[in-house]
This record gives sequence, structure tokens and C-alpha cells, in this order.
Amino acid sequence: MPICPPGVEKVTLDVRDEASIGTAVSEILSHTKRIDVLVNNAGGTLVGAIEEADVSQAQALFDVNFFGAVRITHAVLPAMRAQRSGMGIRSIVIEPGFMKTRIDKNSAVAARKIQDYAEGNARAGAYAKSAMEKADDPSMVAKTLVVVLKAAHPRLRYPVGKSAAMLGKLRRFMPESLFDRGLRTAFHLGA
Repeated sequence: MPICPPGVEKVTLDVRDEASIGTAVSEILSHTKRIDVLVNNAGGTLVGAIEEADVSQAQALFDVNFFGAVRITHAVLPAMRAQRSGMGIRSIVIEPGFMKTRIDKNSAVAARKIQDYAEGNARAGAYAKSAMEKADDPSMVAKTLVVVLKAAHPRLRYPVGKSAAMLGKLRRFMPESLFDRGLRTAFHLGA
């Protein structure tokens, strides 16, 4: 478990649990009397083809990745509104590429195995494992966050890392069909 740098205190919460969020926000406000920034970075992945996943697995993924952000945002906005500050209020997207985290090892795996998807799943998994081994250090994301918070006029999007910067450029300048084919080729899924 990483040690927090000076001036940073860790508050544990579960974005799936409104009571947990409420307790955490109350704890923060009792210590600091304000909330100036919210970083929604909880998330997970589900490995496998959509047909292999149970609907309950997809719902659980959305509960963390989407509704978790909605819950925590709902919890902090009243304090930001009352203090009349909190980044203006703006939404900014920090888009990391592959980072050396444990997301690949902590991913949920689709409930069913369908043989027709086995080869593609194996190839995509091998690519993801290889990409994670060469991934950037997640401290790059934290450093980018500091830059964003200090910016007088932050941009909407901040790609972070080698793969994110390249992906953004390709997405912007390549025709959609070529971009899609390139991703499928990178993950060894065929055209």
C-alpha cells in the first residue's frame, strides 16, 4: 500500500455504497471545512466477450464506473455550491493510456466461457499483458492532475502517457474505419 505524501490524508470509501460516500464526505468536511476538487477515478474492467458476461456483471461494472461517479458527484456538489467554489465547477478528462497498475489482475472475468471467443480472448489478453509490462508509471497521472489544478484555463482533455497521446492523435486524424481496424490489429483480433 503506497504511503501518502505529506499533507495528504487517505479516506476510504466505496463508490457503490451511498452510506460509505456520505461518511467519507462528512469526514473530509469535518477536517477541512471545504471540498475544492473531486477526482472520479474509481473503475474496473470485465474481461471477455459481451455474450460471455452475465447481465449482473455488466450492471456491477456500470455501478462502479458510471453510477459511482454519479453518487460521489452528488455527494460533493452541495458543499461546493454552498462554498461557491470548486474549480468553477468544471469537468476535465484525464485520459491515461496503459499504466502500471493492477487493473489487469483485478479485473472481473466473464461468467461463461464460449469456445468461439476463446482464441480472440487469448490474443487480446496477451496484448494487454504485454502492454501492461511496458506501461507508464501511474505517477504521470498524478503529476498531470497537479498541472490541471494549477492551470488558469485548463483544457477539456489531457492524454497521459505514450499510448494515450498516440491514440488521441490517431483518433483525431484517421478515418474511423482505419482507426477501428488498427485497434483490432493491435489487440490481435483480426480485421
